[in-house]
Amino acid sequence: MNIPLQWGLHRSQQQSAADAAATTRSRRLAAEREIENGLQEACLALNTARRIGLVLAENNLPQAQASFQASMKGYELSRNGMADVLASLDRLRRAQIDLLNALYEQQKHLAEIERLVGNRL
Repeated sequence: MNIPLQWGLHRSQQQSAADAAATTRSRRLAAEREIENGLQEACLALNTARRIGLVLAENNLPQAQASFQASMKGYELSRNGMADVLASLDRLRRAQIDLLNALYEQQKHLAEIERLVGNRL
């Protein structure tokens, strides 16, 4: 009577399944760490962009607007030349562009956070 010896095959299949499960667990942990790190970086970048935007909106832009208004008033009163008005207008436009860039950066980092989380915020 021949009895097939399947115990070795069964054990090797169990070991193979256990190895595959361990590999899957380590890949999942690596992916979780990658997502956590990306999320931390995106949150820090978002907070930085928000602070920069706040400084630009509350300080730089109002100063540039006031400078432009003052130079326009000086031009009307013949105290300033056109070059002064154009220079202050250039500073105002640069401040506006800087603010728009900061808002863009905020949206970009928020989109990155949403991508990592998998939901809209």
